[in-house]
Amino acid sequence: MSIKYYTLSISLLLILAASVFIPSLVRSFPTFLVIVLLGSSLFFSKLNKLKSNETHAIFASMALFFFIGLIYIIASSIANGWTDDYFHSTKFIIRQSYFVFLFPIFIIVGMAVSSSLGDKLKLLLKKHAAYLFLIVLTLDFVLAFLFGEPTFRENNGYTYLLDKTLLWFFVCYLFFFAAIYTPKKNKIFLTATIFFFLERNLGYGQMFNAATGILLYFYMALFYFAAKYFHEEKYRILLFEYWRICLIAILAFVFIAPFFHNAFEFDLNTYWRLKSWHDNLVAVFNNYGFGVGFGVSYFPDTLDVYERAYSLFSSERSFGNTATDFLFIRGQHSSFINIFFRLGVLGLLVFLFLYVLIFKCAKLYHKDKAVLLSSALVVCGISNIAFHVGLESPPFLISVALSTGFLLEALQNSIHAHSTS
Repeated sequence: MSIKYYTLSISLLLILAASVFIPSLVRSFPTFLVIVLLGSSLFFSKLNKLKSNETHAIFASMALFFFIGLIYIIASSIANGWTDDYFHSTKFIIRQSYFVFLFPIFIIVGMAVSSSLGDKLKLLLKKHAAYLFLIVLTLDFVLAFLFGEPTFRENNGYTYLLDKTLLWFFVCYLFFFAAIYTPKKNKIFLTATIFFFLERNLGYGQMFNAATGILLYFYMALFYFAAKYFHEEKYRILLFEYWRICLIAILAFVFIAPFFHNAFEFDLNTYWRLKSWHDNLVAVFNNYGFGVGFGVSYFPDTLDVYERAYSLFSSERSFGNTATDFLFIRGQHSSFINIFFRLGVLGLLVFLFLYVLIFKCAKLYHKDKAVLLSSALVVCGISNIAFHVGLESPPFLISVALSTGFLLEALQNSIHAHSTS
């Protein structure tokens, strides 16, 4: 691609990298607007260059997910919600549904970024990936120790300063890159292991704290041990099997554990999360699997929920929000649940089918290092949004979509290389 798109790609990544250290940056509307404008330019530049090959079913699934979301947005605007168990407010429709538009756009943007940077980024990271990995993890630990919020540590057992919704993207990419493209895989895994135990035992830093931090380290360990034997094809294929098992287990937990939420009353953070998931699932079942649409609060219209929203409003009063607004903004900390809640059975099935197709294709081209790297990154991203406010959060949406785009670009390049060889 031209120098213009190379510059746009670098600018986009630099803004996201700066946002890791200045969390408020990516959450400010002006910065978000700049990111969207940069992304739009890259989107249209790449849209005309998409290849028609084995990935056409993947793009068809992306388009179908978009059209299902669009239908629900229109229906929500007209019907003003179709469940009596939740609050309704049309002013939140766009805020709750923008991922329908931006998710497929930023997947294409990820393809454009990967295509425009290409070998230049690879050459740079072959020399510096391991050192950048060490620097970012050191800053994650040290800055949390020096400037982390004490009250968060008291309530959650750890504290952090760097932006958790973007940190994973850069740390995981650097790890997987160094493990597969450089001879320093032993050193970088040792570095990851040291910081894993430091953060878990001392409670400072974001990367390896919370349950998802343990999961990401587990993925790094799987990748590291497989990378030591990547010259043997069976270990590459085995890695995909491990990822498939992990993702199925995560999906099963997200949709089964909520029905046993009362067993987690000893841990209020987990209990409230599972309780809200349970309420959302019941709402969809009551609507015969059609979902509740947009402009509907994440949490039901019950006294205990409203009291909790009011307590949060009282302690975090800002931006002119009301206590009720928190019910429409905070989210239930799972994109799987949110998609099912908003778009029903069909929306969730199409979303899952999209990634089934992606990983089915990736497994076929497992010999390509870029495919392996990007597959690992996507697994981390999907696992993250299973337990966080994912696609409803701009940083998570952008990072997961970009990683998916990286994988699609690697697949298209690998397919093209095989067809011309």
